[in-house]
Amino acid sequence: MKSSYVVLIAVLLPMMLNLGGLRPIQAQEFRATLTGQVTDPSGAVVVSASVSAVENDTHITYTGTTSATGVYYIPYVLPGTYT
Repeated sequence: MKSSYVVLIAVLLPMMLNLGGLRPIQAQEFRATLTGQVTDPSGAVVVSASVSAVENDTHITYTGTTSATGVYYIPYVLPGTYT
């Protein structure tokens, strides 16, 4: 009976370890993505508007442009306080 456990462990352990390596690895991202929609006072979307986010201390500026639906997308923004 003991030898069957040894064989079971000898077969299953490498299989389990190998399957463990197949999992996707996800890295943590510390930067943010800013997104929103620009509209005029009547509620109509604003197309091709330039949108800027300026970090208050360093004055680093990130920019984006609105799409046909008025949506802007600014990826990889560093942590901070923005205007």
